[in-house]
Amino acid sequence: EGSVWYLAMSISTPRKDLCGQLLVGAEGASSVRAFFNGKEVALNRDPLTYNPTPMPFVKFREGANSLVLEFKKGRADRVKVAANVCNLDGDRLFDIVLDPRNE
Repeated sequence: EGSVWYLAMSISTPRKDLCGQLLVGAEGASSVRAFFNGKEVALNRDPLTYNPTPMPFVKFREGANSLVLEFKKGRADRVKVAANVCNLDGDRLFDIVLDPRNE
């Protein structure tokens, strides 16, 4: 609503012992908050551009896991968003399915 926008994603995996690095970026946002499975994930910085710098690791439950991103609109007319869950090499984790598809 207004200057606060949300993006909700479901991330599914058949494995419960999976752990990956959460990468989030946004252009046109003044701040970003991330919630993984209902708990806020502390981002290392306000990600104003997509940059795979060290971000927190998240642990998956078997089945569906939720990721909700909250953006506060900056001065730009629109917000561009990117989110991914990667291994240490920056590659998307094997065995996960994103909904909506891709990032």
